[in-house]
Amino acid sequence: MTCACPLAPGFTLRAATAADADAIRYVHLASLWGIGVSAYGPAVIDSIARHYPTVDMTLIAGGTYYVIERSGELAACAGWIRAGTQSGKQPGVMLDCHGQPARPAVPSDAMLVRAMFVHPKWTRRGFGRHLLEHVEREGRQADCGCSTLFATLTGVPLYEAAGYRAVARWDVRLADNATFAAIQMQKELAMRAAA
Repeated sequence: MTCACPLAPGFTLRAATAADADAIRYVHLASLWGIGVSAYGPAVIDSIARHYPTVDMTLIAGGTYYVIERSGELAACAGWIRAGTQSGKQPGVMLDCHGQPARPAVPSDAMLVRAMFVHPKWTRRGFGRHLLEHVEREGRQADCGCSTLFATLTGVPLYEAAGYRAVARWDVRLADNATFAAIQMQKELAMRAAA
């Protein structure tokens, strides 16, 4: 099965390796400062950049983190993990609508889409949608019933266009007490076709 959103010529999607860690962090930071700053402002982005881990080596080691690249230049990245695993925890403290620490409700059969970023130079080329389709397909093959993610405000339109719906709004409090809004979104996954 091919993705409905094909990659631009010259770009490939592959599993990330440990050698990609610095390049992945670069894409994350470029995305935060180039895209996220419009929604959160410089002070919050600076706090996220300092306190919110941007490279999850567990996902990379598990083979469920992917990059889109051309000639060694990373354009986008994203991964997934089954809900309830250690790596699937969100960094920072999640605060409910009353500002109290709370734990998001995530279905036990869910896959969690993690750390999805597109370099600002490569936005609006379908890379985010391509990555989503790829990880959702893997989630279906792993018999996950739904896909859950925690979106930044700037990512919400992409996820809505891909069929996700908002189920909760959270404030994430970081180590320096800075907070940023995240939207918990979910999408039901059709059961995989019988082999």
